[in-house]
Amino acid sequence: MTSRGAWLRDLERSLAEDQSGNELATALVVLASVAGQEVRIDEELPNTLRKHGVPGSALLFAALRGSGLGVLGEAAQAETTLLETYPADLFAKWARRKLPKKTTPQGRRARYDVLRGLGLELPIGPEAITHDQLDAAAAAFGAYLWATGNGKEIGTKPRFDAERGLLSEGVIVTV
Repeated sequence: MTSRGAWLRDLERSLAEDQSGNELATALVVLASVAGQEVRIDEELPNTLRKHGVPGSALLFAALRGSGLGVLGEAAQAETTLLETYPADLFAKWARRKLPKKTTPQGRRARYDVLRGLGLELPIGPEAITHDQLDAAAAAFGAYLWATGNGKEIGTKPRFDAERGLLSEGVIVTV
């Protein structure tokens, strides 16, 4: 297991390494926020991040912003490494139909097939992949599309609430 600092350094290094634009493997720092659900990053960020009713994802986003990573809507595009996207929105737009519930085998298979149809090579098959992993892949691909000029931004410029130490509002990446 790597430390949080090493994890962030690895992500930043991968951003700097692949400037070719030819590889889908371009790593972007992405937080996938799903309405009403905490984002979990296996063993790296324990579920104890939720404090005072604030989702762990919001606390993580604020901490990463505080460490100097650029937020979409605040930083110049070339310096943006943090952005928000909603995997459910991306899957709906890519599929152009209502998909089965993501926690069912049929829902996971449908999302797996959508991503494969977009050209993504996933490291595990549809029977083994979790809905959280599929959401993460969708968020990363959405970020990739944004970074290559093929995504859209909706929403308003983020506002930093200094009293709470959190961002409110913000730009969301979609397709």
